[in-house]
Amino acid sequence: MVNRCTFPASLFGVAFTAALLLNASQSYAKMQTFEKEYTYTASELDSKSSCRAIALEQVKRILLQELGVYVESVFNDKASTDGRTKDEVRREITTLSAGVASTEVVEEKWDGTTYWLKARIQADPDDVAKKIEALRQDKRKVAELEESRKRAAELSQELERMRKELDTTKSAAAKAERAKQYNDTAQQLSSKDWLSKGYAFHVAKQYEEAIAAYSKSIELDPKNAVAYNNRGLAYSGLGGQSRAIEDYNKAIELDPKFAVAYNSRGVAYGDFGDNKRAIEDFSKAITLDPKYASAYFDRGGTYGILGDHQRAIEDYNKAIELDPKLASAYTLRGMAYSGLGDNKRAIEDFGKAMTLDPKFASAYFNRGFAYYKLGDNKQAIEDVNKVIELVPKLAQAYFLRGMAYSGLGDNKQAIEDLSKTIELDPEHPMAHFWRGNSYEKLGDHKRAVEEMKFAAHLGNQSAQAFLKSKGIQW
Repeated sequence: MVNRCTFPASLFGVAFTAALLLNASQSYAKMQTFEKEYTYTASELDSKSSCRAIALEQVKRILLQELGVYVESVFNDKASTDGRTKDEVRREITTLSAGVASTEVVEEKWDGTTYWLKARIQADPDDVAKKIEALRQDKRKVAELEESRKRAAELSQELERMRKELDTTKSAAAKAERAKQYNDTAQQLSSKDWLSKGYAFHVAKQYEEAIAAYSKSIELDPKNAVAYNNRGLAYSGLGGQSRAIEDYNKAIELDPKFAVAYNSRGVAYGDFGDNKRAIEDFSKAITLDPKYASAYFDRGGTYGILGDHQRAIEDYNKAIELDPKLASAYTLRGMAYSGLGDNKRAIEDFGKAMTLDPKFASAYFNRGFAYYKLGDNKQAIEDVNKVIELVPKLAQAYFLRGMAYSGLGDNKQAIEDLSKTIELDPEHPMAHFWRGNSYEKLGDHKRAVEEMKFAAHLGNQSAQAFLKSKGIQW
């Protein structure tokens, strides 16, 4: 899900994404190492690669279960508050841990009969718990990981079934065909392992490593639409939208009903500025899956960029109906209401977003902006203070607070904030203009003119008009 209009562009000249507001500090003080060994004895059907795939799948399952016990303790028995049993919570934790913690093979040996390997997971259970909490918000990714877990279990069972049925296979030709099917199934199992590795690298924003893992998954299972979609997302993380679209196209070719791939491609088209094609893809995703909250959310964001605030609100309404805890949807709906001039309803939505996520800096920023537009400069300052606490180097926050202080007639404080804006963004034309305006109000005409000239050279028309009214060349 991509949010391309978290901050109002009209006042500040640049739209920022919610990604800028993430405070993703990680603690490794409680790093734990989980290490296990596993030995697999080859059957007549097995090759070295199939033995490795089976041994790795088994040892990984054991390791994830062990990690899950530690992570479960971090959640402090949340089953009592969400209606689920401990077993259900434990199963979910184990499933999602596969998407955030990578299994590393430490040592392995093959003697032609047995395959032995030692593997480990190194992770901070607190950090894993935080990532799982974040992952839980993406229902589609949770479903994808659950499907991957189920598919891996099915493949393991299929391999076991084929081994048991080997004795009933008589002819050499039938045995050869069975061996081929067996090793194809083992390759699919190995593909799932590489897909899991890709997930973990992706969550850690190690996009190059994620791409390599997804590519290996595709090599082992060329019909894996999910791997193509996820590799596309990793390319997108590196800014390679053209390459990402190629992968989304392939995912859709393999699975024409893959709603997530259409939505991913829509986001990529939106990043290219091709909003028409973006809306077409979001709409296709919604047609395929009418309960796809993210598709409504992303289409709403695109309508917002196009200035169609009413249609944006309709999509955000649907996204919120499907996912009432989607804080970003309330924030963007608030921005759409603000775009329609209904700042009171906008403030209600920003407040709801803050309730859902007390550290959602964008919600505070936009509510502060709405209060500023309503002339409530004191409340605007309170909200922007919170933004600066959460994101200390956001130039636009200091600019908005400077404007609010100016509205209160506190030009000295306004100059201080506008100066901080310029320190962070030296060519911010409006900050130079308003700092000049504040200097002028304080009677410092010389410094006011210097600021106005700088702003005028940056293209600020208000500064140009000021200088022209004074007969000053710039």
